[in-house]
Amino acid sequence: MIILPESSVASWWNGRFASFALKQRMCVAFAYAIVQGASGMNAVLFYAPTVFEQIGMSVEDTFMQTVILGLVAVLFTLVAIRFVEKWGRRRLTLLGLLFISIAHTSTWYGFKSAHYELSQEAIENIQQSQVDVTLLQPLVGKTYASDVDLKRELAGIYSKKICRW
Repeated sequence: MIILPESSVASWWNGRFASFALKQRMCVAFAYAIVQGASGMNAVLFYAPTVFEQIGMSVEDTFMQTVILGLVAVLFTLVAIRFVEKWGRRRLTLLGLLFISIAHTSTWYGFKSAHYELSQEAIENIQQSQVDVTLLQPLVGKTYASDVDLKRELAGIYSKKICRW
């Protein structure tokens, strides 16, 4: 392994990227990489089956929705490849950043303003599934700031019942 003095590394870097135009292109390339990672698309695809299942879809439907989501992503990638030169990279990049900002803002607002409440109607629906709902009666009308709080309380109630068994 060759250890170079620090000054030679700096001179190599400055020599390779001496022109302003090249430095500007490198900054744009780094920005693309960072923004792509920050867009959250990988997280969306990873958690899509869980989210679809939590909103009430069957397991089969959740995976079908995930496949459809992936196919739509591939389709629009092909559209982008086809038209990127015609529509302009700068315009498409700025438009994409706008949509990413809107998506992140709406997601933030949705989670910030969400509340969870167990209603009497929900208890009746659960009761139709042959589940003992007597332990849930104290929770009717109580509002939770997050689904985690609600699930934690439900787990506490039902785990105590199982432990007493």
